[in-house]
Amino acid sequence: MNLRLIAFFGILCFSLWACEGWDFERKTFQSCAKPSAKITFTADKLTVNYKLVDIQGDFTTVSWSFGAGNPVTTSEREQTFKYSETGTYTVNAELKNPCGDTYKATLTARITNATLASVTTLEPSGVSSNSALLGTKVTDAGNATISQYGVCYSNVVGVPDVDNSTPLSLKTGLVIGNTNVFQVTQLQPNTLYYVRAFATNEAGTSYGVVRTFLTTSQPVVSTLAATAITGTSAVLSLSLTNPGTPVLTRYGIYLSSTSADPGKTGSFQTFNTDTQGVAPSLPNNKADFTVSSLQANTLYYYRAFAINASGTAYGAVLSFNTLASAVTSGLVAYYPLNGNANDFVGANHGKLVNQPPSTTDRKEVPNSAIFLDGDNDFVEIPDNPVLQFTTAMTISFWVKPMGTVSQPIQLLVKSRYTGGDEQYGISVRPLAGNSSSHVLNVDVKQNSNCISGTGWENASNTVSQWLNNWHHVVGVYEGRSLKLYLDGKLVASRDNLPVSKIDNC
Repeated sequence: MNLRLIAFFGILCFSLWACEGWDFERKTFQSCAKPSAKITFTADKLTVNYKLVDIQGDFTTVSWSFGAGNPVTTSEREQTFKYSETGTYTVNAELKNPCGDTYKATLTARITNATLASVTTLEPSGVSSNSALLGTKVTDAGNATISQYGVCYSNVVGVPDVDNSTPLSLKTGLVIGNTNVFQVTQLQPNTLYYVRAFATNEAGTSYGVVRTFLTTSQPVVSTLAATAITGTSAVLSLSLTNPGTPVLTRYGIYLSSTSADPGKTGSFQTFNTDTQGVAPSLPNNKADFTVSSLQANTLYYYRAFAINASGTAYGAVLSFNTLASAVTSGLVAYYPLNGNANDFVGANHGKLVNQPPSTTDRKEVPNSAIFLDGDNDFVEIPDNPVLQFTTAMTISFWVKPMGTVSQPIQLLVKSRYTGGDEQYGISVRPLAGNSSSHVLNVDVKQNSNCISGTGWENASNTVSQWLNNWHHVVGVYEGRSLKLYLDGKLVASRDNLPVSKIDNC
């Protein structure tokens, strides 16, 4: 029994001894982040400043090598080094931290002794509506080879450069001090452009001063309808909607009785105004030229023109007929219907109702007649005392019928379109039982008391070849006589009218 207790005690003592702590020496270990960085540089000719950027981790020393000269070990992030000559150099910066970690940043740098070139922007020349001559002169290459030179221009950017505008450039053929000219095309007319010369070398791109130029534009001129036409004179007019750039120098009218293209072919006369280099002041942008010494009963062609340094602009070719000398005396109204219903003798202008189109006349002259299709289109002339004939009148017009009529049609009538107010006119009606013939009347109203449908007196004639031909129709009233002429022949006459006066309704 005692023996067992002793054994247990021995085991217990051993166990207690084994549980005592060991006496170890305490150690401290340093923590480091691995370094990294990039190299950038700025240069003033051969003197270069290198700098570490985008630094990560820890470092205590930087070993710099510049591709020339002796390496430098330092703790600084920047180093300045001066090279002895131009060249391409490999630069290294080895970063080291206290834990022994290293990182090598590398940069290849082109180092040059070059400065920006000296360049001059020449004054633009040869400016037209869509082109110009732009020049540059490089006076100093900046101790380097010029890799590119030229001009850049823009109509939007006020300070153009090679990135924000259109450049015109060369890479070879430069002679320092010589003028180099570039032709620029496809410009917009009447537009302000900005231009700068440039030259590029190793140091960068340099520019001359900004110069400007304004492209030219031709004038915009329109030929207007002739007015105040007599047997020997007329007033020919133009509208100058835009004088163009540069300043207008001359404007006027070309006129010819032999050439349908006056001012360009054949013989013609010129009626013009020299502006003496001063912009013209035209009321309502309109100019009138009174042309005299014309031949009676003659077809004339004319067109407007305007000239500036950009060129000559033309209006459309129009035409007019001078009056026959026998009818110029006593003429109160004349409507040539060349695109409008203007009175070319007085000022009693009419209007084209429902826009009937222009067409060729009997001489195939364009824009010298009106096409009326019978579908509610007509020429309307306002009432005027000169049209209130009572004791004598002559009405004359040309007409080309294009289809038969099924009821009486007024070719010309003096009326206010209210009951009984008609006074005179010329009409045509179908001939009963004959679809190809028509009856032509000249009508006057007498003793009607202005009652509709009463008092009409007429002289009439049956026409068998009426359709699809030009006809000259003339109605003459004088006293108690009424006559109808067709194509220069008297075809109907009455000398026994009731009274010698037309009703003034």
